[in-house]
Amino acid sequence: MELIVSAQDRSALSAYSPCPQGTCMVEHNVFQHVTPDLDLSVIVPCYNVEQYLPQCLDSLIHQQTSHSFEIIAVNDGATDGTSGILDFYKERYPDLQVITRENGGLAAARNSGIRVSRGRYLAFVDSDDYVTDGFVENTLDVALRIDADVVATGQISFDETRQYKKLFPSDEHDTAVLTGTAWGKIFNRDLFSRVVFPEGFWFEDTPIRHLIYPHIRRYAAVGNCAYMYRHNLQGINLSSQGKPKALDTVYITDVVLRDLERVVSQEYLDGDVFFTAIANQFYLNQCRIAGLPDDCRKRVFKIQSDFFDGIFQRKPYSGSVNSPLYVKALRSRSFALAEMSVSMSFLNRAVKVLGKFTSSIKK
Repeated sequence: MELIVSAQDRSALSAYSPCPQGTCMVEHNVFQHVTPDLDLSVIVPCYNVEQYLPQCLDSLIHQQTSHSFEIIAVNDGATDGTSGILDFYKERYPDLQVITRENGGLAAARNSGIRVSRGRYLAFVDSDDYVTDGFVENTLDVALRIDADVVATGQISFDETRQYKKLFPSDEHDTAVLTGTAWGKIFNRDLFSRVVFPEGFWFEDTPIRHLIYPHIRRYAAVGNCAYMYRHNLQGINLSSQGKPKALDTVYITDVVLRDLERVVSQEYLDGDVFFTAIANQFYLNQCRIAGLPDDCRKRVFKIQSDFFDGIFQRKPYSGSVNSPLYVKALRSRSFALAEMSVSMSFLNRAVKVLGKFTSSIKK
């Protein structure tokens, strides 16, 4: 199953930005420690956020828990004061594991941590974020009790002045916090035995939604702790707008789809969950390339329409998609409708930002 089938399409896209060579799956088990001897490994990629790193490490080091866990800080070739900060913490907390590597990006840093991890569960914390008290204790309490594949926590988004978005589960089964990011969750390590983060790509969390989530047997959410996500203006979702490398969102979707067919059942591929996941991914792709030239956007839309028509044909669906209008655009092959759906997305986002700004002024 491929997204970019035509050599002509692949060549045309490559003229804007070449496809990276990374992969999402490997043939052999990635873990150096075949049998885990700890409950949790927390992997912290570190690159040029020296002003936030101490808060991140403190939030993990001072977790009060009855469970065994390790912190693996991966210095991804940082050029600021990151190395000195890690040396400082390593001297005072000998159990902190520090890996130093050449800069390879977030995916490569995470993969380095995964390889040496010893935990039955894995967590990923970005070094400009942090976690609240109880993150380790509360997630592992539930995970070990029910043998969960994934446990998700509450999420709080913040910037330098305020907390502007809070997302907490209504109960233990609420999947609203099962977002497509690697952070804010703990994962059973078996889910990553052959799945890796795609190195060289932007949008490296894409495999989480498509290659990890279909294998969840037992899931739980906890609302008595949270992952604190720092709003970063330099983050990929904001800084990628208008840049040719934003096409990585299409390339990584292609890679994921080629891997997906090897690891899921036909029943999954025929179901509403897959339909919804692909409809939402295609819409996200179209939004991410909104700043690219018109003929590039049209080609991506055509590629996605061809796939949609070939795989789903006129399949009815009962799931909830993020943009029914974009699904209608795919089925009618209307680029004008697709552009309208993307414009609505940006308009809704602008209204939300304006609302937050107005609210902050009133306070």
